[in-house]
This record gives sequence, structure tokens and C-alpha cells, in this order.
Amino acid sequence: MLRFIHVKIPIPKTPSAVIKMKGVDWYLCLEKENVFTFKHQSRIEKNDYLICELTSPDNFQLNPVYQTRVAFFDNI
Repeated sequence: MLRFIHVKIPIPKTPSAVIKMKGVDWYLCLEKENVFTFKHQSRIEKNDYLICELTSPDNFQLNPVYQTRVAFFDNI
């Protein structure tokens, strides 16, 4: 799990269109504290607001040595 603790996004009032699916290992989600999170499917909780599924042909690996950056665009 990778939490972006300085990125707080209010959870939308509309239900998420994304549901946890077999075969999908990683998700971007908002946790109940409005924290933007990159999360393995085994860590998804009932209160998490799923934003999208993430897939990769090479699998994802989280490495604390490397810095991760997130960019948000509000004009898409």
C-alpha cells in the first residue's frame, strides 16, 4: 500500500462505478480519511472508495527507495 497522506480528496457522494474484481491486484482509492491511496486488493476495505483498477504486464512493485509523484488535472 502506498498512501499519499498530503493528498486529501473528499469522497464523492455518488457511489463508485468501480467494484473489486477477481484478477485485479491493485486499485487507486480514497480511504475513509479522504487519503488518496495505491492499494493491493488484499488491503481493500468496505469503506474504501475505488477510483480505478490498475494493471501492468510487468506487475507493480513498491520500493521505498524511489520517490512517487502524483499529478492531478481538473480540466479533463
